[in-house]
Amino acid sequence: MIVVLERGSSSAQVAAVVAELERRGLTVRAVNASERVLIHVVEGSTRSVRAVLKMEPVQGLIPTSGPRVRREGRRFYPYHFIGWSAGALLLLAVLVLLAGFFPPGLGAEVDVTAPPAGSTYPWYLRLPAQALARLPGWLAT
Repeated sequence: MIVVLERGSSSAQVAAVVAELERRGLTVRAVNASERVLIHVVEGSTRSVRAVLKMEPVQGLIPTSGPRVRREGRRFYPYHFIGWSAGALLLLAVLVLLAGFFPPGLGAEVDVTAPPAGSTYPWYLRLPAQALARLPGWLAT
């Protein structure tokens, strides 16, 4: 929070405002900006800064903190976006897991009269498939 003082404020007025803020438990530092004096509140509860608006040399307050939770609720981004994205990723992970456990055609009728279709492997699985075919049956399973 920055406390803006009037132009041409005397050093006694600046010292009085600084003393009042320090009395309220705030850590402050005075900054000279051309003709104006600004008082930067470094640490402490900024709720008590509003009380110095009643003092004569204080012209206004400038908040420097980030977005706060407003009365109407939180902004959509990033709060709700992150929550909904995490839920969507969890749902996607569950669907991928279920797709791995229940492949298509799992409940189809078996036709014992037709021979099984020959499985053709992609190029990157041909070598391991041929190596498994050369092993005895009890090792290949």
